[in-house]
Amino acid sequence: MKEHHRDVEEILKEFPENIAKLVNDLQQEKSTVLRIEAKNKLEKMGRRILPYLNRLLLTNNDALRRESARIMEFIADRTSIPVFLRLLEDSDHGIRWTAAEGLVRIGRDSIVPLLRAILDDKNGSYFLRLGAHHAFERLFTDKEKVTLRALLLSLKNYLGIGETVSLEALNALKAFGHNIHGGG
Repeated sequence: MKEHHRDVEEILKEFPENIAKLVNDLQQEKSTVLRIEAKNKLEKMGRRILPYLNRLLLTNNDALRRESARIMEFIADRTSIPVFLRLLEDSDHGIRWTAAEGLVRIGRDSIVPLLRAILDDKNGSYFLRLGAHHAFERLFTDKEKVTLRALLLSLKNYLGIGETVSLEALNALKAFGHNIHGGG
């Protein structure tokens, strides 16, 4: 996933002045206090800051992208599920980890969209499977971990039984009362 290529200044021109200032403070290398204060203020804005954070994920500044993803993780809003699913395949390990943690923080509402993402993944993305495994380990109940053990093993064992992951994801969707066409 290398669609992040826009210059930060170019993106910030589209932002309201108060948010652009906070984002500039968030990038501050000389003042940790200023950076932490900006992060806290952005987190307190909650859902209304999410569209701006989504745009920052397209920047060429990896540190800012990581911070944006962390703020989204903190906010843990359901509307971020599709963004986190996309970020599970990011080129940056830290962002992939934050995306998986974001899905966990959102909670069980992430399970079905994550299963659907696995089914829709025609390329067999290693990173998606790894992130899904991490999230499911934290989201599934103990009983579900036993029932869906084959899915967890398939996600974890990329080179071996990983070939069955689509079938196992489909079985898991059925176990959660959903079908492949979105019913439930």
